[in-house]
Amino acid sequence: MAARWWIGIVASLALTACHPAATRAAVAPCAGDLDPPRLPAADAPPLKISYFGVSTLAFSAGDDEILIDGFFSRPGPISTAATRIGPREDVIARRLGQMPGRRLLAIFVAHAHHDHGLDAGKITEIVEHPPSGRLPTDPWVVGTRSAANLAEANGAKRACAATNKGTYAVGPFRVTALEVPHGPASSWLERKLRGETPPGRKLPAYFTDLKDTTNFSYLVEYGDRRILVYPSAGMAKDPPPPPAAAEVVFFGVGGLTADPDGHPDYPARYWAHISQSPTTGTYVPVHWDNFSIKLESRPGFPPAFLDDVPKALDQIEKRPRADRICFLEPLTRLTLPAHGALAPIRSGSPRTPLKTRPACQGGEGIASS
Repeated sequence: MAARWWIGIVASLALTACHPAATRAAVAPCAGDLDPPRLPAADAPPLKISYFGVSTLAFSAGDDEILIDGFFSRPGPISTAATRIGPREDVIARRLGQMPGRRLLAIFVAHAHHDHGLDAGKITEIVEHPPSGRLPTDPWVVGTRSAANLAEANGAKRACAATNKGTYAVGPFRVTALEVPHGPASSWLERKLRGETPPGRKLPAYFTDLKDTTNFSYLVEYGDRRILVYPSAGMAKDPPPPPAAAEVVFFGVGGLTADPDGHPDYPARYWAHISQSPTTGTYVPVHWDNFSIKLESRPGFPPAFLDDVPKALDQIEKRPRADRICFLEPLTRLTLPAHGALAPIRSGSPRTPLKTRPACQGGEGIASS
């Protein structure tokens, strides 16, 4: 399997130049609030956070919801390596049916690589004429310029490029974009994925066509809740918001063992960077799963030769403040009150496939749809 995977990658790199993008103007920068702000009332519904693997998270409050990334299709390893890939409408519709809200307002995409930005444009098309039970909407897609270009070329009617520290109100949510490096990127494959995804890049495409040089984290605010989503494992020049401002931090752990300088302690340095505040926030790893496996198959960690996630986690879990970490499996949901103090969500109960790693207290399985 490993040999076939790498042969496929080589083939896709050779064929990338044969798949040019159409000429089209780049998307414009986002211009402030996406919709008129609607502050949550004192009796506002709770915030439900649904985890769909990689760094895809649905934030739902009553009928309203937003997505971070929205990568649902999860093409298999051979398809990804050797063929053009694109969104799977049936899978996307199924995942939308598993989200508790009914009105998707916006999708905030970290960057244009396929495991983040592949599905955003198609999602907007589907929710315009949604499956039964959902309300028709015309959601925004916000992200890097490359991610917005990709979404607009593939169905999004409203797409814009975020700016660093730009804050965007949409429904009852406020979302702040924070520019952060993509992460350790020493491998030749990472170098191949650096660049810009131009306007007009149609899907399906080879995964190496979906390039980016920028990456965003997002601080999501709803009522008294402050949730930071840090999809990729880069270290910004400025530290991320401390847990005093972000009570829960979803932090990416993918690729931590590929330090650009060859330093084996990069995972520990990364953890020190994102956990440097002495306050009591909770940290939930994301982007730890094998995203070429369907969610219903309960994907575990990726093959170690591609990304040795357990090795990175072992380093992190020996560092100070690691007792704040808890894990969610894909297709799991947390429910948090809109207002008031937030009770601890850490637990010592292990769950497979994470073996002895602690699960987040209150995490509930998402019913099949």
